[in-house]
Amino acid sequence: MKPIIHLKEGLLGNFTTVAFLLALAATAVWLDHRSHGEVSIFTWVLAALFLLSCYFPIANIRTPKSRTLSIEDSQLVWRIRDKEGEDFREERLPLKQIRGLQFVIPREVGVRNSHLLSCAVLYFVTPDGRRELPSDFFPGVYRERIVAAIREHIPDVQVEEVA
Repeated sequence: MKPIIHLKEGLLGNFTTVAFLLALAATAVWLDHRSHGEVSIFTWVLAALFLLSCYFPIANIRTPKSRTLSIEDSQLVWRIRDKEGEDFREERLPLKQIRGLQFVIPREVGVRNSHLLSCAVLYFVTPDGRRELPSDFFPGVYRERIVAAIREHIPDVQVEEVA
């Protein structure tokens, strides 16, 4: 198995969210104690809500969403797992069927001759038609990495940009 793209979502963002919620709880208690000399029940309830809200980002840290695009044997494989043990999706495409890569680049609304390269959609051109790589893999961002990995196995693959 040779991974091309492996993305795990949310680790840094979820840590930041937990730190922010803890800081909000501590700040609410500290400000109420500083201004009144004691902490009111309303402030304790508000701080408890902030602390209980930490459950969701911690749950996301424990079971992150992951996406993997790889080459296994003679197949291109993409796997998307929303959470551990839940909603697992895997698709395979034999490398010998890939005739070309077609990147469809959307235009920016309201601006002439402007293309959103990072929002490109990737289609694998096969004899049976086209198969789309899910946008979860950000094909516009990882374009060079995807093309290089496919060209290792299929040197004469055609790469086309459609605007």
